[in-house]
Amino acid sequence: MLKLVIDPSLSQHKQRGAVAIEFAAIFLLFFALVYGSIAFGLPAVARLGFQHYSVEASRAALQVDTNAPYFEDEAAMLRRVGEQIDSLIIDESWLPATWRNGCTDLGEGESEDEPAEWTALPDTVYGYWRPEPNALPNANPRYQVNVCIQASDPIVPQLVLGDDLRFPPYADNTGRSWVRGYTIITL
Repeated sequence: MLKLVIDPSLSQHKQRGAVAIEFAAIFLLFFALVYGSIAFGLPAVARLGFQHYSVEASRAALQVDTNAPYFEDEAAMLRRVGEQIDSLIIDESWLPATWRNGCTDLGEGESEDEPAEWTALPDTVYGYWRPEPNALPNANPRYQVNVCIQASDPIVPQLVLGDDLRFPPYADNTGRSWVRGYTIITL
């Protein structure tokens, strides 16, 4: 009978290489899961924050009495609405200033059929206004206010895989940032 003798140190050396390969494969999978969670989670939380603060700023703008006799003219009233929006977004927001930008594309109209009718509110970058399109003639003027906050720069660095694949995506198919919040109210 033939007797085989196996050197135990040779077996352990081969096993170390297999452990290193398994660790590398599992580490890459774990890193991809963690990066994906952060890359989609942080912008999603920021989007909820943008929406929350746009709603709160709109509520603050509703507190301005548009028919008050102490406003000299329409411009003074709109300036006060802009101050209300700005003070709430800047003073009470947890969002860093580098993340907060106004939506600069609202003056272009939402579609080709809709005219470019939004005008920036004075003294704020977050608000736009227009006369109420369905207002009754010979009635007190009514206004629509659009409060929009967006992140124009990426919050988490993008992972670029090829020419067209970016992870996470920061713009929708129209080129607008999907990390934004907006609210339209009527004063």
